Amino acid sequence: MAAPTPISALVHSSTLVVAGVLLFIRVFSVAVILMCLIIAAAFCLTLLYSNLQALFESDLKKLVAFSTLSHVGMMFLAAVWALSAVSLLHLVAHAFSKSLLFLLVGVCLHRGFGSQTIRGVGL
Repeated sequence: MAAPTPISALVHSSTLVVAGVLLFIRVFSVAVILMCLIIAAAFCLTLLYSNLQALFESDLKKLVAFSTLSHVGMMFLAAVWALSAVSLLHLVAHAFSKSLLFLLVGVCLHRGFGSQTIRGVGL
């Protein structure tokens, strides 16, 4: 998984992720129960996979990307469970906090003299 640059990640977190979750919340009433169970199982696997990958990752940009993947899985899972208000609240909080986190990672990478690992940055 190639990690994006901080600027492209900021654009990605503020537009593409938000658009996908909002689209799913809008068309959720069309989905049937069986499809919801399959989607919920897929998002549970996404949560598990991204959290396990983030535990053993030392690249700072990949760590933030796996964190984003985990949060997207959480938002979709809340939407599948018919908690669209909770999903939307998590979406807004995620957009603000993740954009600030991407900017912070950019500063850490700039100050880390080209090293992207957590040990090289000094965190």
